[in-house]
Amino acid sequence: YDYQNEFISKLDIEEMANSPIYEDTATLSEVILYKNKKKLHKNAKIQLYTNKIVVTPAKGEAITYSFDEATSVTVLGRSKVDIYIDNRVFQLKGDRSFNGIKYVNFYTKYRNMKKGDKYAKFFLNIHVLMHTPLSFL
Repeated sequence: YDYQNEFISKLDIEEMANSPIYEDTATLSEVILYKNKKKLHKNAKIQLYTNKIVVTPAKGEAITYSFDEATSVTVLGRSKVDIYIDNRVFQLKGDRSFNGIKYVNFYTKYRNMKKGDKYAKFFLNIHVLMHTPLSFL
């Protein structure tokens, strides 16, 4: 974790914004708070950019979740990432090899950069992140 944090803190992500830096396969759902989840796309291709997450379903058009629009990105356990946009929550759920921390790290790095702190160090409390959106920390 410390190595990944240090590595991302030093990256100049503006130069990397036009190409995906990582790809995964996951299920995309919309979380209906205090009720259930509505599965939107199974086995979708997930592309992490330094300023957005792009979900491309097997059938249909790509969906872009811009870090400018997201109020928070959180990791739940190891294999789930929640993306908070407006009053909606979208969840990516991958298999055992899926690691959601990278999504939170790049979201946080992007937000720090937008605030003018291009090389900010950030220390995420993983236990708290498992249950709390970053916007509440």
